[in-house]
Amino acid sequence: MKPRNKFEKAVLEQSKHLCPITKTQDKWAFRECIDHFAYRLPKGRTTCMDCGHSWVMNKHRETCTCPHCRAKLQVKGTYERKLQQKQYFTILTTCGEFQVLRMFLLIVGMEKGYKAQTSIIEIGQYWWNMQGRKAVVAIQRVLGHYVDTFSYL
Repeated sequence: MKPRNKFEKAVLEQSKHLCPITKTQDKWAFRECIDHFAYRLPKGRTTCMDCGHSWVMNKHRETCTCPHCRAKLQVKGTYERKLQQKQYFTILTTCGEFQVLRMFLLIVGMEKGYKAQTSIIEIGQYWWNMQGRKAVVAIQRVLGHYVDTFSYL
């Protein structure tokens, strides 16, 4: 955002003082925003896609709990080995005299036998002052067929 008035200059100055996302918020987003699966082969070999732990589950069930990480999982009978999920989430906070709604993109890559890899990108912020005036600070989007494309220049 190019600041065009005093309000936008104040918002841009305060945005430099925002704290990065905490590990607690990171863990919450991973637990609550994406689906958690256990991939099961026809003979019963089941793999938790969160932690990569593998075990034998004799009876086919809709859901199960990983014996290693205690995550509640949806059982999916498949030969797939990889899974990628993307999800948006927001965090409401304050900074100075402003209320800030921070928007994030959570990208989770899961592969059989490995712990899930997460990355979180802050894609935008809505700033409100006490009078209700609003400003937006965000990453520029790229035109194209893909939904989650951003210009990081």
